[in-house]
Amino acid sequence: MDQAQFDRFLSTFNSNMTKLITSLQPQTNQESTQPSSLSPFENFNVEKEKFSNYLERFQNYCSMKNVSSSEKQAQLLCVSIGSVHYNNLAALLGPEKPVNKLSFTDLVTAFKQMLVPKKSTVVSQHYFLSLYQKENQNIPEYIASLQRDIVDCEFNVKCTCTKSLSIARHFSSCTDHQRSQRQLDT
Repeated sequence: MDQAQFDRFLSTFNSNMTKLITSLQPQTNQESTQPSSLSPFENFNVEKEKFSNYLERFQNYCSMKNVSSSEKQAQLLCVSIGSVHYNNLAALLGPEKPVNKLSFTDLVTAFKQMLVPKKSTVVSQHYFLSLYQKENQNIPEYIASLQRDIVDCEFNVKCTCTKSLSIARHFSSCTDHQRSQRQLDT
């Protein structure tokens, strides 16, 4: 190859590279706003938090990362929820309704049905009335646990059972229980 051919080759090469860079630049700008490099949100752990709190934090995460597309939010939730919950939902829905084809709202509804089943009011009330302040638990933590657990109790509903439910009796029995524990410890 002589000098003239090399110069033409170099000129053509530079021209094509400039065109390529120019054509790729708008795609690069679009991709920077897309969540392709987005890391998944943390997995949902039923022992650490309620699904409603997880969902609220997930939506805040999407807002912070500028993920506004419902389709992208659904994909991110599927990746983030964790393999156990994803596989359980896939098994629950069956092959006729694949998880990756659900819209974000349908996905959230399906996860809520699976992860937050309706609790019995009487059972919830029993658990609530069985709560005692733990030894290493301070008052604000104890109150927070009471407020968290009273949500499912529906104490505003008239109890149709024959047993008398009294918060005052519960707290007096709690005091009696603590007193007897102290006597056993000494």
